[in-house]
Amino acid sequence: MSGRSGWSSRFRAVPSVVLGVILGAGFGGCAAGKPAPAIGDGGTGPVDTTLFRCTGNTTCRGGAPSSVYVCDASHNPGALLMTCDGDQVCSLGRCVSQACADGELSASITGCLFYFTILDNVTSDDGKPTLIVVTNPSPSPATVTLQQRSAPGTWTDSAPIIVAVGSAGSFSVVKTPLEASGSDAGPDDPPAARRVVSDTPVTVMMVESDDADMRATDSRATGTWATSSSGTMVLPAHSLGMKYMTMSYQQVETAKIDATPGSRGGAAELAVIATQDRTTLWVYAPSLPPMAMPTPVTLEHDGDVYQLFSSSNLNTQAGTLIASDQRVAVFSGNVTTTYGQNVNGLNSPDMAMEQMVPTGSWSESYVAAVLQPQANTCDSIFPAGVGSYWQVIAAEDGDVSFTQAPGKSMPGFPITKTHQSKGALYQYWIPGGDDFMVTGTVPILVTQGMDCEPTLSAAISTEAPMDVQLFTLAPNFDHMLAIVRKTDGLTPVMLDGNDISAHFSPVVNNVEVAHVAVPPCYGTVDQCVHTITGAWGMSLRGMDTSSSYATTFPSWVDCVGDSCTRY
Repeated sequence: MSGRSGWSSRFRAVPSVVLGVILGAGFGGCAAGKPAPAIGDGGTGPVDTTLFRCTGNTTCRGGAPSSVYVCDASHNPGALLMTCDGDQVCSLGRCVSQACADGELSASITGCLFYFTILDNVTSDDGKPTLIVVTNPSPSPATVTLQQRSAPGTWTDSAPIIVAVGSAGSFSVVKTPLEASGSDAGPDDPPAARRVVSDTPVTVMMVESDDADMRATDSRATGTWATSSSGTMVLPAHSLGMKYMTMSYQQVETAKIDATPGSRGGAAELAVIATQDRTTLWVYAPSLPPMAMPTPVTLEHDGDVYQLFSSSNLNTQAGTLIASDQRVAVFSGNVTTTYGQNVNGLNSPDMAMEQMVPTGSWSESYVAAVLQPQANTCDSIFPAGVGSYWQVIAAEDGDVSFTQAPGKSMPGFPITKTHQSKGALYQYWIPGGDDFMVTGTVPILVTQGMDCEPTLSAAISTEAPMDVQLFTLAPNFDHMLAIVRKTDGLTPVMLDGNDISAHFSPVVNNVEVAHVAVPPCYGTVDQCVHTITGAWGMSLRGMDTSSSYATTFPSWVDCVGDSCTRY
């Protein structure tokens, strides 16, 4: 595919008159994935009178910690907008608690403002609830609201929930289906995004078609249970970036997908959410000539959504490059997929989705910790002899190599380096079910698809640890955790107060992986909270006999020198 052929786009946007931008220019500092220093958030201070370019609708100023200033249409700082009440301070151009401001000084999975949108699902699940799980690792209770944009510039709050220290709460969101049954066209005007807002740092996970009715006694008899689910950790606004590459699976129309109403033939899909007014996007299709310049698109309002679908068999969106002039959130995956496999038996197409991390936060080294499906519950959709399925995209031209664990010898394991072109999708069907390492000479994105019920989740970076010690799982699913630790011989890994260090097996050098089963929890999400200490990173999958989800707790490679702007 070249240019924009094979794409179907729908967005709440207007054409932009900005032309001639060279990719990489204008995205300085730590824009690729890290918040810039506080003074760089705009404005002039009483000591340092240098003008800084605003990166949003509003901005803060050095030397005026409790004041919020307007940014004009040219992204220049302007007049005083408001003075924060009480002990609140300005952070990212808004008034927040000191705890939120402190948390927004560096990229993290915890935050106080989160943007998300609900992607298109198959017809049977398009109107089912999406579960929004809020976990509070902070030392004080969190007051959390779910906001929906009622008009440009106006966000309406839900009734707030109070999440106790070390506990979790949730919202349930039901969206209007984005398409009529069997329709191939995208929505004329996709709904605006939603936001989660907290007064202290929290984490947020979303599970689309969350299986909330799984335990209903008549759900299977009436066909009302969830059949196509997907989930992801949601990144807070301060950890978003301005340059991304997307990951998804190739659109392949298999017999089971063609028999599924609303499947769009297994189309890939992506959504980009503006977090500020007047956000300009440049969307580079895979295989677009290097010097080509796509037509820019402007998302006029905070919360506007740009959507893109692949539109014909064998098309792919993986490797789509998205650049913007302000921070955006990017979600990518497939309406439904079987990874192109046309097989019979007890398995099913499933939705696959993950929120993308900015390319500036990609790693050069990952643990491919395999997420296995429930045993004895389904038939494989993988080719014969395959134990795991992985996809890799490189941020620049470079080599990718694979390393087996000590003492392991999987027949057919890739033992030679693969040269990968920038943004090109490479698929790897790996024999056996063992964990292994993937290493690039440039930053890469590595994801896996689980057997039986397809998913999309990232591998675990070895270059930066996750910052999660408290997490919540979705009720009603059987869960498997793939936990990575770096061994120092001193630090045990504790899961819910139990030492699980003996469960780990070496992968390479001082890196080990443990696979730990967690039985389903039922009821409300506060019954599904877990603690973990001593771990480096973690992926998880939830599964039942009709749907699944998987996600990985992200980490951020330090934003240093050229790495902030080169990728």
